[in-house]
Amino acid sequence: AAPVLEQDFEGGGAAYGAISPLKPAVKGRRTTNLVNVIACLVMPIAVFSAVYSLRCFSASSLTCVLCFAILALVALLGVPALSAWRRRDESPLEPKWTTFMFVTCVVAWVCAWFFGQQDYVSNIQPYNDILTLNVYEDINPVEATSQMVMDAGQIHFTKGSHLDISLSMGFKNLDTYCVAPVTAPEPSASNSSNSSSGGRLPVYDFWAVGVNCCTGQGPDFQCGEYNNKRAMSGLRLMKEADRAYFRLAVQQALATYGIRSEHPLFVYWMEHPKQEIQAYLDDGHKYWVQGIGAFIGVQILLVFIA
Repeated sequence: AAPVLEQDFEGGGAAYGAISPLKPAVKGRRTTNLVNVIACLVMPIAVFSAVYSLRCFSASSLTCVLCFAILALVALLGVPALSAWRRRDESPLEPKWTTFMFVTCVVAWVCAWFFGQQDYVSNIQPYNDILTLNVYEDINPVEATSQMVMDAGQIHFTKGSHLDISLSMGFKNLDTYCVAPVTAPEPSASNSSNSSSGGRLPVYDFWAVGVNCCTGQGPDFQCGEYNNKRAMSGLRLMKEADRAYFRLAVQQALATYGIRSEHPLFVYWMEHPKQEIQAYLDDGHKYWVQGIGAFIGVQILLVFIA
């Protein structure tokens, strides 16, 4: 006969040696909730579109607050994702979708923050900054100095103004930063006192600039509309990071050619500055649309793979 198991006399519980009941396991293949799949597609796209739009077109403190508020909401998605994995043995639903949605939303926020900032700095900020500055007409580079137009965003020089390529120079620091002075036709005899020997100006304060459009080893400036005879205008350089390198290029030109420059003002040489300003805004909108479109395509592909 089978031995009789002794009872747990103290607690009056289960018999000694009895096996504890196991938790019911989820049998069969886990099911995929269609709502979760749609949420995994829509939520990251919504996060990216909102943050990317805010970062592309504004850098105000309110924009940053809104972006981090969205990040806080994204962080809350981590709660159901963690809960789904803890209860994965009890639920017939696939827990990977909540985790997928949380991770892709975080990635969407980071990408939107970074690429939106790049678009703003490269296109929208220069557009906004240029519009806040003045427009100057008929500026004679022979008579005017940069201190007279310190608030200039657009400068239209007098007829006949051109670049003196023979006095151009380049400074190399990974990229080559090229400069060439803006000059005008040689002064008449009555104004000869304003010019130095050889038809050079006493001071060169206006400089056309460009990156990687000269060798840096000789006067071979080929930036912007340098060969357009109708180009007699300049759009002010707004990228602060490049200014120091262009200033070094000017200092090299001063030492090489024996010329003077009191306060160099840097411009992009062109015929129609207004068209270039509008191009900043157009490029900003173009990259905004392309960024959202690219993310939508990537997100659809990831959902399909998952």
